[in-house]
Amino acid sequence: MNEPTQELFAAGLTHHRVGRLDDAERCYIQAIETDPANCDAMLNLAGIKISANLLDDARTLLIAARAIRPTDPKILAALANVHQARGDHAQAETYYRDAIARRPDFALAHANLGRLMYHTDRSEDAIESYLEALRIDPSLATAHANLGAVLVSTGRLDDAERSFFYS
Repeated sequence: MNEPTQELFAAGLTHHRVGRLDDAERCYIQAIETDPANCDAMLNLAGIKISANLLDDARTLLIAARAIRPTDPKILAALANVHQARGDHAQAETYYRDAIARRPDFALAHANLGRLMYHTDRSEDAIESYLEALRIDPSLATAHANLGAVLVSTGRLDDAERSFFYS
């Protein structure tokens, strides 16, 4: 990444972290224009697009990033998020599993796979995914909370209470 691109990307990150999404978007776009192979800017810009429910825009950015870094677990997981939001659960599962296969310690991908499993009525698979996410990263509060919800739905109230305690 050349120096102007680094500066634009860093500015985008700063804006993104403090919630100035319009400014972050502008910086990421400029970083991509300066370096069309800047997958990190594409990934972060896609995150903004997902937040705004601009799923087609996000998918376009992620497909471009994947063409450059086809095995990047973060890109694969972001594609899974887009497909899950679009209701394409089979493709989302494929992308999550691919991301996890390439980076088995990717706790957030395990947790997101758990969320998908739960929403597709696969509670036991969801529990397994959440437990793996928490084995990798015990501080992942959303995984504790979501695991608790799945446990409640399966009638395991004592286990759910413990899970909610840590969320």
